[in-house]
Amino acid sequence: MVFRRVLAPQGAGPETVSFAVGGRYRVAVAVWSGAGSERAGLKAFSPEWVELELEA
Repeated sequence: MVFRRVLAPQGAGPETVSFAVGGRYRVAVAVWSGAGSERAGLKAFSPEWVELELEA
């Protein structure tokens, strides 16, 4: 997967996270697979936080 967005959005609201190169962030991931008959609330997800580290 590739996620693309600016690190620190301008005019960010209170729910918007700003990222920094070298920063570490805890994230969770949920993925739906239509071929696997996953839909609505049926999905695969990370049961624990996953650490994301941003490199330059």
